[in-house]
Amino acid sequence: MLQITNILELKPNQLSGGQQQRVSLGRALIRDPAVFILDEVMSHLDAHLKFQMLFELKKIHQTLKKTMIYVTHDQMEALALSDRVAVMANAVLQQFGDRNDLYHRPKNLFVADFIGEPATNFMKAQYSQNSTMKISGDLQFSLTNEISSEMERKQMSDAVLGLRPQNLSLEPIEGGDYIQGELVINEFLGERSILEIKSGETSFKVLTDPQKNIKKGDSLKIYYKKENVMIFHPETEELIEKAS
Repeated sequence: MLQITNILELKPNQLSGGQQQRVSLGRALIRDPAVFILDEVMSHLDAHLKFQMLFELKKIHQTLKKTMIYVTHDQMEALALSDRVAVMANAVLQQFGDRNDLYHRPKNLFVADFIGEPATNFMKAQYSQNSTMKISGDLQFSLTNEISSEMERKQMSDAVLGLRPQNLSLEPIEGGDYIQGELVINEFLGERSILEIKSGETSFKVLTDPQKNIKKGDSLKIYYKKENVMIFHPETEELIEKAS
């Protein structure tokens, strides 16, 4: 499981950083504690072994049925392993909840930026009375009636708009709106592509299926759903949510 059988005869100073991490994990497991505290246990593992260890550790947790507190700077590890996630910045708790809440309803700009890969697109925006957020030039995004009403109630004009690359699409979305932009970069990653789009002076990224038939300079329609548009207060950086 830990792939340490072939290094059992080695001295500690003969082990690589990754091997030392795996040995430390094994020592913790055999003690059978009531609570496990795992601090950056995969920080020195290569990508292939880390991916394998994530699945093994998840199976260990499901088998032992014991509480594990897992400390990491890698948000993908946190999302893959945890039932609940605590996000901290400068020793201050920013948000605590299940993975779905942190991803879809980040409490503030820090959490929205930290959780998710590729990183969330952020744009400075101004509120218009027709339930839209104007970015620059002709670029603007529609808001739900609930968020629009909340902004009017708070008498907000300036805000920070957030939209995840995963929530932008080259394909029409039922009940969605669209914006237009010019392709700057098509970053092909095998099973997906990350597109950098520019509209006026604003650039943002789109995560999509592999794209081979588009090229730099092409004009594209980018579709989105207004329910996925996040609005943050420009000073407190907190998410603006519909009134309960």
